[in-house]
Amino acid sequence: MTAGFELFLYFWYNKNSNKTKGDESLLITTSLDEAPLLVDQAKSLATAMNIDYTPRNRRTIGALLKTASPHLFVVNAHRGLNYYNGDEHGVFFHPNMAFLRIKQLERGQKDSFVTACGLEAGMRVFDATIGLASDALVAAYAIGPTGRVFGAERSRPVYWLTTQGLKTYSQSHPDWSGLIGRIQVENKNNLELLKTLPDNSMDVVYFDFMFEKNVSTSHGIQVIHSIAAKDLITPEHVAQAKRVARIRVVAKSGYSGNSLEELGFSVLKKHKRRNFYFGIIE
Repeated sequence: MTAGFELFLYFWYNKNSNKTKGDESLLITTSLDEAPLLVDQAKSLATAMNIDYTPRNRRTIGALLKTASPHLFVVNAHRGLNYYNGDEHGVFFHPNMAFLRIKQLERGQKDSFVTACGLEAGMRVFDATIGLASDALVAAYAIGPTGRVFGAERSRPVYWLTTQGLKTYSQSHPDWSGLIGRIQVENKNNLELLKTLPDNSMDVVYFDFMFEKNVSTSHGIQVIHSIAAKDLITPEHVAQAKRVARIRVVAKSGYSGNSLEELGFSVLKKHKRRNFYFGIIE
């Protein structure tokens, strides 16, 4: 990556970043032990998120959800940041699947996402639907130390889970810090963010609007599904992505979704067993 492009990104992120508006329905607290360090961290995050901090005061998660707010962040020493959305089964960031996929790549095996995107060392990738950053982490590995991944996540809870999760995991797993340091995430609408990017400023633009169609017995996935942005890819998304991407636009779709061919994508390969496929525009 050139120094000029690094300078452009510095000014772009500072110019286009804005503090998210507060949400009175969101609260943040700590784990039961309320250690001073956790309290300070929770208060600092409350300021950054522009939401209220509430002392734990030995209250259970169930009690807090009933009496304080049904939407609750909890800071703890081990998992970093948990999120509870109406019940006592929370969700937190952990790069489980990304870790397994990266290990496969290290063994010389292929990853369908990496293949579809044609990822190579030094590339700049815009992940328009970053979610919990599984694909972003795999991309960061594939593009190496000189590459960069830039992501958009419109859902505030998912954005904070991901950014704080990446930070916490990087601190507890120093061997991942370099890889995680290649990823930057903005809490913004992906289409509006794409519109601010110059022509050919990214090598690959990637979309994965799978949340709306995802069906899973995993409670964590269900919680994420309930708070995820329910965006769908549109012709305007495609037009902006083609303008921004220097090499390739890639979209991942489920069989229940609209046909990507109608939006100008060529289907790389249909994974019938895994119920999804990739569409590509060169």
